[in-house]
Amino acid sequence: TYYNMTCNGDNTVFVNGTTTVNNTLTIDGTTTVDVTGGTDLNGTGSLVMNGASLLRISSAGTVPALTGASNALAAGTTIELYRAGAQTAASSASFPYQNVIISGNAGSAVNLNAVSGIAGDLTVTNAGSFNNAASTPPLITVAGDFNYGSTATTTLNTSLTAASVSISGTGGFTYSNQTITLSQNDAFW
Repeated sequence: TYYNMTCNGDNTVFVNGTTTVNNTLTIDGTTTVDVTGGTDLNGTGSLVMNGASLLRISSAGTVPALTGASNALAAGTTIELYRAGAQTAASSASFPYQNVIISGNAGSAVNLNAVSGIAGDLTVTNAGSFNNAASTPPLITVAGDFNYGSTATTTLNTSLTAASVSISGTGGFTYSNQTITLSQNDAFW
């Protein structure tokens, strides 16, 4: 258990056992914090990410699991969800997501019911996929690019707005009865 935890030095820090942060977890520079092996990073602390830092999470349940109210994710930061099993992304009202990568194994869909906005890019790769209940949220807004290059299948059950959309890979992406809006001039599909 930590009151404050700061990870910097532009290296990779592995969280190999349950770790609790009760004030602030700060990730700076190009540092990667890898919550690996299904362990938990939780507590009443807030998450602060700066630079081009990366938080990789393989924990089950709702993630990030820090419950503090002062979360600050700077432009250029990334949260990657890569569990070999189901995960639920925490609310975008609590975590101002910048870039999100979903890269889990087949059968490891990330639930995006509480995510209505991503300030950067949403990338789905490897065998990652996501799900959401019909019209929950009614619209997912990705200010950057939506890149779908997974070998798994995802069904979009809500409308999506993104600067551009790229769909590749061998998986399926279904969006019947939904609207996909390109918000950037000269955007591509």
